[in-house]
Amino acid sequence: MNFAEMGKKWAVGVRPMPADGRPMIGAIDEDRTIYVAVMHGGITLGPLAGRLVAYEIVQENEAIELSAYRPMRSIAQDADWREQTLSPARSM
Repeated sequence: MNFAEMGKKWAVGVRPMPADGRPMIGAIDEDRTIYVAVMHGGITLGPLAGRLVAYEIVQENEAIELSAYRPMRSIAQDADWREQTLSPARSM
């Protein structure tokens, strides 16, 4: 399909959305090896969020502006779940 035909076709996709509807931005582990940035308003918040995410990753320092959007607010506190989800894959 070329660019001109795109307006004539519809596509439906799944958009990631945290359960509480707020953005989820930040590291999900203590080692900062996994970093997520998920939000609905990406087109309007993207430039600011991108700048703050880059600051956090490059400077290895937390941006206070993102403190209300940390992933840990939504991650279950169950130790078994965290171990299974965040630990490296176990050999079978």
